[in-house]
Amino acid sequence: MNTENALNEMIESLGQLTPEQAARAAGLRVIAAKLDWTASAKTGAAAMAAASLHKAFKDGLAELKQATSTNVLRDALLTLDNEAPHRAT
Repeated sequence: MNTENALNEMIESLGQLTPEQAARAAGLRVIAAKLDWTASAKTGAAAMAAASLHKAFKDGLAELKQATSTNVLRDALLTLDNEAPHRAT
């Protein structure tokens, strides 16, 4: 499986994305396509680009995971708040 396909599967598993997450995912898709190109290309330019593309992909993936985790945590806290018994004041 290539990088772009693996990324698409991971993104689909996240479900509904916020606009911020969707923008990050779109950027990652572009980088993933370029990484796949460097893996199959036989030029020096591809080899030179591979390291910087790998770093950009790794950083972008970490940012997407962080944004996703933040939303999951926020949703969980809102659910807990809504389900918690409220005390009369």
